[in-house]
Amino acid sequence: MRYSRGLTAIQGLRPWHDASQNHDYVELMIEDLRLGKLVIMDQAFGDPEMNREAADRIMWRIFHRQQEAFVHPTIAPDGSIRPPDPVIIYIEEAHNHLPKGKETDTNNIWVRTAKEGAKFRIGLVYSTQEPSSVQTNILANTENWFITYLNSENETRVLDRYYDFADFTSSILKTNEQGFTRLRTNSSPYTMPVQMALFEAPSTNPDSNTIGHLI
Repeated sequence: MRYSRGLTAIQGLRPWHDASQNHDYVELMIEDLRLGKLVIMDQAFGDPEMNREAADRIMWRIFHRQQEAFVHPTIAPDGSIRPPDPVIIYIEEAHNHLPKGKETDTNNIWVRTAKEGAKFRIGLVYSTQEPSSVQTNILANTENWFITYLNSENETRVLDRYYDFADFTSSILKTNEQGFTRLRTNSSPYTMPVQMALFEAPSTNPDSNTIGHLI
């Protein structure tokens, strides 16, 4: 700010800042997670590169926090070691964030989370219509799969490498029915076709017990 053009140089950053805040948004999010709150980061708008940088920064901070809690755990009143509080990360349109890259590239935060996150009690849930855009290290460490309709053979060929999804390639390409899912969980030795019912939030009417369910 000592230079006459200093203010002009940073004017472009104005849309990315909130004058009412004077704290790092990442630390505010981490504190909310520590309190067990749901944190939603909406990246529907904004520069794609900036969105990726922000998401990576948040994920690194969560990873390091969980890692620190794992290495230096707290002791419960009964003398037992208390593990880190679990954190679930959900990524929509995951092909915008999860890397493709080479299998040998394991320094990316998303790859490290997929490979090491379980011991730090980090769960990673992601959704994408382009599994081919996700690095194989992440796909190989995915334990639970929910596969609906894909309209590209290139994408189904990626799935054919895992479990018995090759048996379902034809139906994945041809059956476009809402809620019809091929379900493979870590606790089951088989992939199962299931029909998911439309989820309905519990009614505010005390006489109604309507709620979504899985058939």
